[in-house]
Amino acid sequence: MYTIHRLLGYKPNENKFFHDEQNPFPENAVIVIDETSMVDISLFGAFLKAVPKSVRLFLLGDADQLPPVDAGAVLGDLLGVKTDSTVKLTVSRRFDKNSQIGKLASLENADTLFGFKDLNSWVPGTAAQNTAQSDSQSTVQMLGLPAENYRGEVEALLTRWFENYLSDFVDAASRINPQKQCTPQDAEYANCQKVWEFCTQSKILSAERQGGIGTDYINQFMERLVLKKCRDKRTCKMLMLVKNQKTFRLYNGDMCILCYDKSGESYLMFKKGNDFVFYPTYLFPKDVFELAYASTVHKAQGSEYNHVLMFLPARLGHPLLNRQILYTGITRAKKTVTIIATPETFKAACETVIERDTGIEIQ
Repeated sequence: MYTIHRLLGYKPNENKFFHDEQNPFPENAVIVIDETSMVDISLFGAFLKAVPKSVRLFLLGDADQLPPVDAGAVLGDLLGVKTDSTVKLTVSRRFDKNSQIGKLASLENADTLFGFKDLNSWVPGTAAQNTAQSDSQSTVQMLGLPAENYRGEVEALLTRWFENYLSDFVDAASRINPQKQCTPQDAEYANCQKVWEFCTQSKILSAERQGGIGTDYINQFMERLVLKKCRDKRTCKMLMLVKNQKTFRLYNGDMCILCYDKSGESYLMFKKGNDFVFYPTYLFPKDVFELAYASTVHKAQGSEYNHVLMFLPARLGHPLLNRQILYTGITRAKKTVTIIATPETFKAACETVIERDTGIEIQ
């Protein structure tokens, strides 16, 4: 599996790709592109130049999700062209249309379907405990964000989220032994797997990086909670790579856990296939990681979590207050999603749609 950049063989020093019209992909190949909604028009154009006519190309994706950060909306435009080459998948394997998340994702009467409650009324675990055991069921909570002076309430909410979903993270991570092998046959594996599940069972999402409900602030606050929990233990962290590290075959978006051996040396634990691997932290530049307790909705595309806490922008008219942000965020959740907004900002998100026309034609 490759990103399109890796498949094309990007050469940063020359700002061009190894594969192009003069050096195309092999004839009669089968290429499948997943998450096509994230592909911008420039990259897609470069990709098509390297595709011979004999190649069978399959494009998968959800046109209701966020368009790419750069120009264009390739998938949406292609689906808008009348063709007999389009198949619409209508069955969700994450949740069905009768679940609350499924209903909200379809935005059926979304502005009146769920009532808003005060932030202080949220009780950790209530949503999960009230959810039926079937994977097809899910729970949605809508919590109102005060218009002013909400910092204290948000911090109390984040503290409850930490206690509910991350309280055991520190203890489990402190038991990791980076000096031992960690394949499924090893005794250390079960604990490593338990720690890794903290990366996938829950995630805090925000449309913004900056501000009182942005991911930068949320990650800093969550790290303070982790430090408080550590006490006499060495500080563990949940991190994400933000720059490719090709030497180690690690790439932007890969998750890792900061942990320590008995001598106090720090290591980064990654999961590769079914195995856990450890690298000393000194092998990596310091600017290639960021805290990953919270993520922007953009970065969460393609991921899924059991439980999601999502903050919508608090200001009406914010460019990130739109339907694609809302849809992408709520569909990251499998079991519960808690949305922090006001009735006004939630309604605005439902009614605001990003529209792009990239001029794609099929001949």
